[in-house]
Amino acid sequence: MQQGYRFQFMKGKKESCPSCNEKRTYRRYVDTETGEVLPLEYGRCDRESKCGYYLNPYTDKYHLKGNDYSFNYNYYNIQQVKPIVNYYIPQHVLNETKSDYDCNTFIQNLLCNLSYPFNYDEVYQLIELYQLGTISEGYMRGAITFPFIDINQKVNAIQCKKFNIANNTINIDFIHTILSKKYDKENIDLPQWIEDYELNDSKVRCLFGEHLLDKYPHNPIALVEAPKTALIGSIYFGLPDNPNNYLWLAVYNKSSLNYAKCKALKNRKVVLFPDTSKDGITFNEWKEKAEKIQEQLPNSTFEVSEMLEQLATEKQKEKGIDLADILTNYDWKTFRNLN
Repeated sequence: MQQGYRFQFMKGKKESCPSCNEKRTYRRYVDTETGEVLPLEYGRCDRESKCGYYLNPYTDKYHLKGNDYSFNYNYYNIQQVKPIVNYYIPQHVLNETKSDYDCNTFIQNLLCNLSYPFNYDEVYQLIELYQLGTISEGYMRGAITFPFIDINQKVNAIQCKKFNIANNTINIDFIHTILSKKYDKENIDLPQWIEDYELNDSKVRCLFGEHLLDKYPHNPIALVEAPKTALIGSIYFGLPDNPNNYLWLAVYNKSSLNYAKCKALKNRKVVLFPDTSKDGITFNEWKEKAEKIQEQLPNSTFEVSEMLEQLATEKQKEKGIDLADILTNYDWKTFRNLN
């Protein structure tokens, strides 16, 4: 019997997603023993934030649904499976994003379009610290790139967000998807790293800013949902060169707060700032999760801040505003002096 998973993602060009109908975003499963492609519903859409469709034949126990497969599922899936291999984005891909900040709408918003614009020197420090970049061409031109780099300095994912001049998100994608579409449009074979990377079960496996933990070992941690909020929080509360200031990290989105990501925060003091929501649903969810995570990391402290719950109006909570939305109403110089 072949070692490893029998059902694996097909390599080569992708298909239209059966859920969102987006072209060239869907990779189906194939039976590696027979070479047969599984039914259309078994596969994954790479539009993680806008679609997220994913049906795994093992989870669904596809082989038990009247198909003529004779292997033992429990033995094969548990005893014979190789260790999970995670694939990463090459460093040169990250490096190629580090330019064209003059057309990066988010960076220009920080410098020019906020009610209280930031200093160039401090924005530059943010760019350097978090290794921010720009999408310079195509449908995402002007988007900022948020790399998720783990504590071992490996690039897990590069999220790309396009903002308008009001600093609101208008489009989201990932660098591997943008490049896949570009190569497909130009009828160029995908580089091997993309073929491998798309086999990952999960792309965003670490915290945004996690690579800074070793550089700033004594700072308390501020943990928010989105990278945008982490960057703005860094300016308002002060950059981490002062060990008394927060080191700002982000989990990616509301549902991404979990032990797997937070285990990198062992032995740290962590304050969480969840986005607002109607009836405080998100606050309560994060508070419950934080208590469970702290039980698993006994030498760490996890505290959920009530700042947003106290400052936001009910109307703002219904909109789900985040800490950045509140902070940018204040002059950051005055705010920082108060803290």
